[in-house]
Formats: sequence, C-alpha cells, structure tokens
Amino acid sequence: QSQAISSLMMFKMADSEGYNYNVTITDSSKPSLDGELGPGRKMRGEIAFEVPADATGLELIFEPNILGFGQAIFKLD
Repeated sequence: QSQAISSLMMFKMADSEGYNYNVTITDSSKPSLDGELGPGRKMRGEIAFEVPADATGLELIFEPNILGFGQAIFKLD
C-alpha cells in the first residue's frame, strides 16, 4: 500500500553525544523527500540538517510511524 513520506516528521539526525537535530528548511532548488510513495516505487530528494562541524558518530534516523514506533538507523561516519 502507499505510504506518505514527510521529511519534517519522519527524519532526524543524532550524534554520539545523544543530541538530536531536526530537518532544516533550505532554499535548495532540488526537491525535498516528501510525498506519497507507492508500492514498488522509488523516491528521491534532499534533506538538510544543521549540525555542528565537530559532531561525530552521526546517524540518520527514519521513523516511518509518526507515533515513534519502529525506526531505521543509518550510520554516516
């Protein structure tokens, strides 16, 4: 079934110190990662985070359920 994707509500960045960073709104000309994703379909877009330059152990966290149950964590370092 189709799934609504919201970069503002479903994505965050975390560092090794336990700080979380939310999506930052930019004026990029590239599309954001928002919309409806149908079964077997792909979606591309950009998400920006404002993170301190000295942050380490960064992880991109995707929480598909807005209530916060279940996550996919992608290590970026």
